[in-house]
Amino acid sequence: MGDHGRRMSETAWLASPLWAALDVAGWWDALSGRERLLLSSLALVLVLLAGAFVIYLADRWRRRTAPSTICDANEQMASFRELYERGELSRQEFESIRNKLTGRLRQELEARAAPEQSAKPASSDGPPSDDKPPTPPEAPMQPM
Repeated sequence: MGDHGRRMSETAWLASPLWAALDVAGWWDALSGRERLLLSSLALVLVLLAGAFVIYLADRWRRRTAPSTICDANEQMASFRELYERGELSRQEFESIRNKLTGRLRQELEARAAPEQSAKPASSDGPPSDDKPPTPPEAPMQPM
């Protein structure tokens, strides 16, 4: 009988006046069709916004942690060379990796060189100059 009394006290909150005031079923039935549609749409929009916010936070977290694991081809080549020198990679494996990374190294060098070349001013007037001022004429100019 003591167990039955405890169950009653655990479910007594359902009969409380506060829960009765929140009579959701009665409240929902009292709304018109347009009001139900509006509230349902609002709830859907809020759920979608919350989902978008969670995706935004996950993407932000992923981007923050990702750069530490990414390295350029030169760093990768150095780490694979260390593995080869320690005997953890066979010669065939190392050659295969080196051949793959050589292409990436070239692409990275070309990508770095392209902005440097575009930064140099291109002069189409005459031969390239060394940025020296012009030399003065040897003979003094005579008035006319």
